[in-house]
Amino acid sequence: MVVSFANIEIRRICEDEHYAISILGQQATIFLLSRLADLEAANNIGEIIVGKPGEIELDKERCYKIDLINDIKLIICNNDLSAELGFDWKNIRRVKIIKIDSYEF
Repeated sequence: MVVSFANIEIRRICEDEHYAISILGQQATIFLLSRLADLEAANNIGEIIVGKPGEIELDKERCYKIDLINDIKLIICNNDLSAELGFDWKNIRRVKIIKIDSYEF
């Protein structure tokens, strides 16, 4: 899949391991880097099986969450412009990471 980032801060956390450790801690960063590798290797979000993945609604938008550690989650939204309103996550090939944070559902 093609992975993009909602902002520079999220991009930096995902691309700079030392910075990620300072923000998330070492264990969460290890899980983050593993999930990012999974996302990049997958053809679609349906191929992600670790981290209790699942669809959520965030600000009235369909998103996907992947647990990292404890209550820290990776929140992903569709970034595939070819996807229509009733899209199926298994057809999504471009995603945007919008949050890496503690989040209660």
